[in-house]
Amino acid sequence: MSNRKRPIHVLLIDDDDALSSSLANRARRYQVLITHKTNFKEGFDELLKSSKYQAVILDGKAPMSPDQPKGTEAENFVHEAI
Repeated sequence: MSNRKRPIHVLLIDDDDALSSSLANRARRYQVLITHKTNFKEGFDELLKSSKYQAVILDGKAPMSPDQPKGTEAENFVHEAI
């Protein structure tokens, strides 16, 4: 356990719900609070509405929007997101 006084807030953009949930559960032990979004649009909207995040973790290959068909995720998602 950490003796940190305030939690670290991290935004995770990843379309793998099971992995994201597992990471969030483990991170909580160290006072790292992960907010999970499944695509770039939702993640970017979250960043615009809150300045609490100290870090962003991007999936290497994820959808740009919630309506993007499965299997068409960009190979260069991180580059497009940045």
